[in-house]
Amino acid sequence: MDESFKADQAAIDAMIGDFRGQRFLSPPPDPRLIDPTLLRALSARLADPYAYQWRATRANADLVDALYHTVTQANGSRYGLGIEKIALNDKGESPPIFVGRNGHARMLASDEFKLHYYVTACSMNVRAFITSYDEAVRLLGSLLPGCGFLLHCADGRVAVRLEKEGRAGPWVEASHAALALVLAALEHLERAPHEAAHWRSI
Repeated sequence: MDESFKADQAAIDAMIGDFRGQRFLSPPPDPRLIDPTLLRALSARLADPYAYQWRATRANADLVDALYHTVTQANGSRYGLGIEKIALNDKGESPPIFVGRNGHARMLASDEFKLHYYVTACSMNVRAFITSYDEAVRLLGSLLPGCGFLLHCADGRVAVRLEKEGRAGPWVEASHAALALVLAALEHLERAPHEAAHWRSI
């Protein structure tokens, strides 16, 4: 077996850890805690005009690593913890699947089977969060679901303020909207790391 494959699998096995083989009737707590000190350092570097080479080559990947606690495979792909659902009965069996004449498959409903949750590894995508407005909005929605924002542009600068459930954060400025959104999300999570979405993925 290829040595890099074995190393990759060992890293994923270590990440899943004690969750392996367990089933839960409700989602367990997400063990991936946000580190405010790390987010503060990322924010400072994103705002540093002299860190342009890092922003162009590593910043988005470092954001994913910090926010989603990923492990990197030999081919550069990243994996993090995720949660999936499965229906099981008391014997650990899944419900039977019925396939209709049109080829569509569906599980037969029955009170015998209960929904269970299990923790697994899932792919995490590194996207152009700090330069693409759409990807920055995607990141915000992943980290802080239901959080909206106000965006103000003037004199070649952009300011963003996050808003949720009647609460508003501070105005955060940057050279363009995507970066301002990312910085605002980091600022919010630095102040309130417990508000990061559980079992978030990207």
